[in-house]
Amino acid sequence: MNADSSQLYGAVTSLWTIVAGVVLSFLVVPATVYYLLVVRTAAAPGWPSVGLAGGIAMVPGLVMGTLGLWVAARG
Repeated sequence: MNADSSQLYGAVTSLWTIVAGVVLSFLVVPATVYYLLVVRTAAAPGWPSVGLAGGIAMVPGLVMGTLGLWVAARG
């Protein structure tokens, strides 16, 4: 394996990681929060749906921040 193919493989791996982070941030997390707050509005007593939804809603910021730092560190 020469140097060019190893750099290409690293770039493709980085791209898939970034795409997965964006999909998680823009599709999975909002759908989960929507389900917890709109579809499943009547929560059982003691079920922390609002707290859980708030915790899940913070995930995109963490994912995007982590990906930004990771991409910046890789150069």
